Amino acid sequence: MSTSVGLWIGQAEAAMVVHSRLPKDLRTAAFAVFESRISNGAGFATARATGAPLAIEVNDNDWQIFRIGENELYSLKKGPIQQLGPYLQRNASAFNPDAVYRAKTWGRSDASVRQLDFVDAGLLPIVERELGDRLGKLLEECVEDLACSLGWVNLTDSRPDDRKAEWLIQAPFWLLAAKTLRDKRVDRFKRIELTNFEDVFGRLAKHYRSDGTGAIHVPKNRQKALNSVADRIERFSSLELLTAEALGHVYESTLINKATRKKLGTHSTPPWMIDYILGKLRPWIADMPTAERFVFEPACGHAGFLVAALRLLDELRPDDYPEPRNTYLRKRLHGVDVDSFSQEIARLALTLADVPNPNGWDLVNADMFASDIIERETRKANIVLLNPPFESFGTDARAGWLKNKAAETLSRIVDNLPAGGVLGFVGPQGILQSQQARGLRRTLLENYEISEVLLFADKVFEFGDPESTVILARRLTKREGTKSKSVKFVRIREGEVTRFAETQQSDVVEVSSATTLLESESFLLFRPELGNVWNHLAAEGFNKMSKIALVGQGLSYRATSDPAFPKGAQRISPNHFDGSFIGFSTWESSQQTHELPSNAYFNLDSRVILNARHGKEIGTPQVLLNYAPVSRGTWRLKALVDKQGHPATSRFIVVRPTQMEFSLPVVWALLNSPVANAFAYCHLSKRDNLVGSLRKLPVPRLTCDQAKELERTAKTYLDAAEQWSESEFHANDDDAMPLFKPTGRKNNKAAVPTKDELHILHLRVDAEVMRLYGLPPEMERMLLTRFSGEERKGVPFKQIGYFPEGFEGLNTVAELLTAIADWEPKAARKSELILKKTTGTASPADLSELMELKRLSAARRDLLAPPPIAAAQQLYDDLVCRVKSAEKE
Repeated sequence: MSTSVGLWIGQAEAAMVVHSRLPKDLRTAAFAVFESRISNGAGFATARATGAPLAIEVNDNDWQIFRIGENELYSLKKGPIQQLGPYLQRNASAFNPDAVYRAKTWGRSDASVRQLDFVDAGLLPIVERELGDRLGKLLEECVEDLACSLGWVNLTDSRPDDRKAEWLIQAPFWLLAAKTLRDKRVDRFKRIELTNFEDVFGRLAKHYRSDGTGAIHVPKNRQKALNSVADRIERFSSLELLTAEALGHVYESTLINKATRKKLGTHSTPPWMIDYILGKLRPWIADMPTAERFVFEPACGHAGFLVAALRLLDELRPDDYPEPRNTYLRKRLHGVDVDSFSQEIARLALTLADVPNPNGWDLVNADMFASDIIERETRKANIVLLNPPFESFGTDARAGWLKNKAAETLSRIVDNLPAGGVLGFVGPQGILQSQQARGLRRTLLENYEISEVLLFADKVFEFGDPESTVILARRLTKREGTKSKSVKFVRIREGEVTRFAETQQSDVVEVSSATTLLESESFLLFRPELGNVWNHLAAEGFNKMSKIALVGQGLSYRATSDPAFPKGAQRISPNHFDGSFIGFSTWESSQQTHELPSNAYFNLDSRVILNARHGKEIGTPQVLLNYAPVSRGTWRLKALVDKQGHPATSRFIVVRPTQMEFSLPVVWALLNSPVANAFAYCHLSKRDNLVGSLRKLPVPRLTCDQAKELERTAKTYLDAAEQWSESEFHANDDDAMPLFKPTGRKNNKAAVPTKDELHILHLRVDAEVMRLYGLPPEMERMLLTRFSGEERKGVPFKQIGYFPEGFEGLNTVAELLTAIADWEPKAARKSELILKKTTGTASPADLSELMELKRLSAARRDLLAPPPIAAAQQLYDDLVCRVKSAEKE
């Protein structure tokens, strides 16, 4: 345990910050002690900025201990000063700095670590990010100031190898690094003057840079320009508690220009993800002999994984271990990266995590694909952690390589990691399903225990938006097998990454046996959400869409620059031209499922068409489906009926029934159903609606009568929706009309249907489709719940999910319809059964039916009950605001 005295941050001063271990930073801060009042804005800001979860306020007469939260202090205990010592002794085990450190760092992900109620798991990442943001802004200002002083304009967007642009960014960073090491009281930097540039840069070169140890010359014109930069950095508050994670945020958000990011595929691993991975691997690593823990990080960037591994190896190293700490760690951490500046950041990051020791870290600046360095280093390691580039090789790929860089890197690692070695991999989700990675997945399933596969549906990285996955695994020894092993699939849904980063918990966790995954033809490491639903439908022997319809993508044209493209020819035009045919070229965001897209005029000459696929045919009735998802959520399909059969571009998928009972309205109903939308979402996530996947959509086997009933229900909705669209009065229909109320009138041809009535008609279509799928009620409810909070696309009415949030009374769409639209005959039947019960003439079947009707009656009451007073008041306030706004206009 160590203490940091007199730490100044913000506008107040901490008398002492108690750390669990070296180095003294935000991560190791256990609690802070203040001799002044901190339960005010400035005091809270100072306490929070230490990264400690506890703060103690003391004076001559009394004391108070606070839990430091993200937004405020929470008083835990207070008393007279003479009681402080006994109180701390009674709680010594909980307040032990080592216990606090483990709870802060690993408590969210490693179940074996003791949880401490006073540790706010979300505090540390926020404080690190805030410090990183402040430093990033400081560096941006310094670079702008430096560029202006030197007259170097537009250099920061130059190519990555521009030496002036590189120096413009690096010089302020070097000054910041020197201040950091001085604030951390590193011997060589304790008395440096930031304005003595050659001295500063020379000392840094000796301390952590790998290229040279002699004096560094700075031209006079640059020294003059650097003076104001040094002054800005000098005036910045203490960096004694700066962590490598905060430094990594600066690197990712400020020090990488767009050209470098694009060229190298740079996307830094978020600190919370690194903590999660190391926390989950921690029990396996703890079981390794201390002397045999060796870490390798290919594509290490600013060494986020190596820094976390350094802390973990240091924590697990016994106090009486004979080898000195700094020697032990330097022998066991190895990294490689092609970007020289990222390695400079990496050396400083490792130095910060190992203050006050100088460099000596084994970081290799090289293209890891240009040699066998991945294989060599992996064979020597038993802990491999990586987040390689997600991009494809393009023309750089060699024979035998996988096309994707991340897949190729992982393939080399899984083939060479020693038995008992552990793996933490961050990569693109395509690895879990793609054909090119089939052999890689087989090797993993046969030779590794895969503890978790995380699937992120949303953006994880600060820059770029790839769908990503995390794989955590351990290579099996010869004595071990896969039969008893299971793979846990953890799904982080759309919009839930922030919550997962804070809690490291997901509500969607499914488990599969490795044996089952090995039995699949493609060795998929992907378990679609709602797996129980799809397994049930598969077990019931449902058809696939490909058995009842042709499913294919539309046509694509040659580029006009293609030498084979006829000179002067047109492809598509909004206006008629000689020889053109009416077709559909693009989707519109407002496209509704009872309409057709706007007309376009197509040239169908084979000379202008690159690939006709199934989009050139004319006069064949079909259902058109969107190729690109219409939303990032579960509602992602819009199916349209094209009775005439028009040509369509590759932005459309054409579906042409091949069996008589599957008419266009029937196929339309199936493809717009919650089953089809959930299937597409669960199997494709944010990717396009791929034809191959949609061909596998389970389809009910229909009798002639079943087909006719579904067709009748679908046509009733489509006719009513077309009538609504054609009416001049529909624009006045109320968008906010609630669903959960009686409609008040019967729909008929003479009256234009309201949006609420259209909603009921579409629910009837959904109910009929769900009846044909025949899911158990609880399973149907599971599927319908996936749409909770999501707005249905392509319909004139507003539908947010199927059931109100928190409502548990019903399971199926049919039950919902009964409760809100078809209750009158059920009410009459309920009265009849009650009479039977009271007269003693009710049979057991009657009593069972009565129980079911009472359940539906209670659900109807809950659905149609007036809103709570608070909700009603909110509705009233919203209405008043709308009226006032209208009056102003």
